[in-house]
Amino acid sequence: MGSTVVGCLVNGDAVTVVHVGDSRAYLLNPGGIQQITRDHSWVAEQVANGILTPDEARRHPFRNVITQALGNGGELDISVQELHVKELDRILLCSDGLSGMVQDEEIWDIVQNSPDMEEAAGRLIAKAMGNGGEDNITVVIVAFDSDKNV
Repeated sequence: MGSTVVGCLVNGDAVTVVHVGDSRAYLLNPGGIQQITRDHSWVAEQVANGILTPDEARRHPFRNVITQALGNGGELDISVQELHVKELDRILLCSDGLSGMVQDEEIWDIVQNSPDMEEAAGRLIAKAMGNGGEDNITVVIVAFDSDKNV
């Protein structure tokens, strides 16, 4: 039995993102949404190799087969990346209970149209639950103001 994890460290406008498994980090801003982590999963490897489309991967029976997890033993390859944020950027950290149940465009729309990030997180969880809530749903949103303060 293993666990997935995603996290970030914020230092001014620099954000270091780490992840293992299929928990995800997204960058959201007025221009759109971008997944900034790549799932450590069998279907993500198939998409990267051009064997499956992203839409096929979302419905594939092996979509929950992860290739990296904490606590499984063996070698662990933690993905680490750094990015720089600017005013109005949002970093969304979530489990596959959200990303597996809510389309990226819906995530972006909910975050952009919520008055604050606490309400946005609640609305995202409610949407995932309303779409079937097939897994644990975890959501953290980090918002950056004009002074790069979180």
